Amino acid sequence: MNSDFIYWTFSAAAQSISAFFALIFTGYSIVQAILDKTGTQDDTLDEIYNQFRKEYHKKLIWLSILIGGSIIFNLVIVYFNRENNPVSIFLQIICALIDILSIVLGILFVLQIINPNRYEKSIKTLILKDKIDIGGQNSAQLFFESFVNLEKLIRNYLGKKHLLNSQNRFKTSTSFRQMTEILYKNGHISFALYKELLQLNTYRNLVFHGNLETVDNSIIDRTQKARYIFEDQIAQFSKKE
Repeated sequence: MNSDFIYWTFSAAAQSISAFFALIFTGYSIVQAILDKTGTQDDTLDEIYNQFRKEYHKKLIWLSILIGGSIIFNLVIVYFNRENNPVSIFLQIICALIDILSIVLGILFVLQIINPNRYEKSIKTLILKDKIDIGGQNSAQLFFESFVNLEKLIRNYLGKKHLLNSQNRFKTSTSFRQMTEILYKNGHISFALYKELLQLNTYRNLVFHGNLETVDNSIIDRTQKARYIFEDQIAQFSKKE
């Protein structure tokens, strides 16, 4: 193969892949901003979207390593290419395969993060993966009512104890998970109740965003029991003050 052809082919490949990665990174940044904004508007999505952020970030790291290696490989071939001693065809093929792999994986990554159906599918996959038995004969509305009552109770209690920011006291900008962490870190609830509240919050997210219409009776019972335990523990905490 002509050395000039090798020079222009692989130098152009390095520039093209660099531009391609820049577009991928821009798209990734936009998706991250959308996830952050949506999570802020609906705090029930924050925990699930956080999993997406971690997954996308991990894949972007590996993709960056692959694309970075691909660009370096192209530049090395250009650097060591000589008019009277062209780079071996074997190295050219290896470099070309890495370039193709980088482009294919980059396209797949973009298609994954822009897939509008991925969110709902991921919720259903999470339910099956963790084998969470939340389906049942009782209306999901009963579970939501119990959960909302529990959330209001916790929010009002934190407001009275001035553990919420003044600007958030009468707003819902503080998520249920954040309120639970505030309670535990300030010693108002036990670790067992802390874990139970987080689990109920996970159920709430799965039921709502998984579009389930029925839930198991045990979840409703657990939600009501958690409320009674919370009332008992805050009463005991008040006596100690």
